[in-house]
Amino acid sequence: MLVGIDGSAESETALRTAIEILGPRMGRLTLAGVTGFDYGSSQAHADTKRALESLRAMAASASVSGAGIIILSGRPADALTEFALRDGYQLLVVGRRGRGATKAILGSTA
Repeated sequence: MLVGIDGSAESETALRTAIEILGPRMGRLTLAGVTGFDYGSSQAHADTKRALESLRAMAASASVSGAGIIILSGRPADALTEFALRDGYQLLVVGRRGRGATKAILGSTA
């Protein structure tokens, strides 16, 4: 299961609900943030670090251990879909469109 996280309450609810529904049937779980910035600058490296910390905090608050965490780049819908298809995810979970607290860093993934 690939879960798009944008820092909003809706994306956290989507994560928690998917975990609750799937329970022990859940296999691989990855939390993904999507950014639109260039990875070459020092500011981009700092933003990526903050985004990763945000995803780790989201996993911890949802009591998820062993989840993969990834930062993708590009238009959120395209980046999530392409990654899910390429890496063989059978379920892509996102919350409804939210105004994420970390939108400047993670984009509006949902």
